[in-house]
Amino acid sequence: MEKEKQTTVEVDKEQLEKMIKAIEDLTVRIEELNKTIKHKDAIIEKLQRMLFGKKSEKARHAEMMANMPTLFDLEYPEESPSSARALQNIQYSRKKRCWNKDDLGDVERTKIVIEAAEEEKKCPWCGKEMEKIGEEKVRTRVIIEEPKIRIEEIYTETYVCPSCRQDGEDVLFKTEAPLPVIPHSFASAEAIAHVANERFVKSVPYNRQEKEWKWLGLSVSRRTMSNWIMAVSELYLEPVVLKMREHLLKEELCHCDETPIQVLREEGRKNTSKSWMWVYSSAAVSRKPIRIFQYAPGRGSWI
Repeated sequence: MEKEKQTTVEVDKEQLEKMIKAIEDLTVRIEELNKTIKHKDAIIEKLQRMLFGKKSEKARHAEMMANMPTLFDLEYPEESPSSARALQNIQYSRKKRCWNKDDLGDVERTKIVIEAAEEEKKCPWCGKEMEKIGEEKVRTRVIIEEPKIRIEEIYTETYVCPSCRQDGEDVLFKTEAPLPVIPHSFASAEAIAHVANERFVKSVPYNRQEKEWKWLGLSVSRRTMSNWIMAVSELYLEPVVLKMREHLLKEELCHCDETPIQVLREEGRKNTSKSWMWVYSSAAVSRKPIRIFQYAPGRGSWI
């Protein structure tokens, strides 16, 4: 038998290197695809457990979303030209929605300019100093400064006449300090006004104000703050209320309303005892609008 002839293929070395490089690239690509397939299989397995395993809220939601038709599969009735015009009119007449409802109002404003450093004012090309040609507003920010507590030590000065002293007579003069708002109290008018505004305008109770004052560096008890308000009411506000009562009695119409309340730890009474908060008001047409609030342990007469 004749020997089979062996076929010899001559390949260029450069072409061989290209083929080997292509095989290596394909091998790397196959490994990446295998990793991707394993990752996809894990996701599919997890979704199958969610759908066909024990039901949960998320699984029910996923199932519902899967069975829901897409937006483009929904069939809508064909609208007539008249309804299209009506819809167009509605769209054009609708007011533009304003998302930013914050109003900065007339609050005091301070202009902050970010100035360039001295080395930044020099031209990077020629080194000469550059001239300012304008400003650009970047943004607005709101700054809130916490209230500060300041203590004033009040002193009076004493003067003496040296000429009279040489004659054996002492002529003295002493400056007069302003009277305190509350006798024998360190409370100022500003401090009392702040406490009253926080309590009756902002509805901040005394215990919270006590904590805020302590954070600011001064320990003032809630009982002291309450005593300030009661003392100021008796000294300064009660005459005003009596004057309002005098004008109210001269009105042709007067409205009155009562609200039952319970007062805790009232002297001589139980906590379950019923008390009353009375409100006296002038009519809406009155030229002098008056509102007077009065607490009473019963329904006795005050007006």
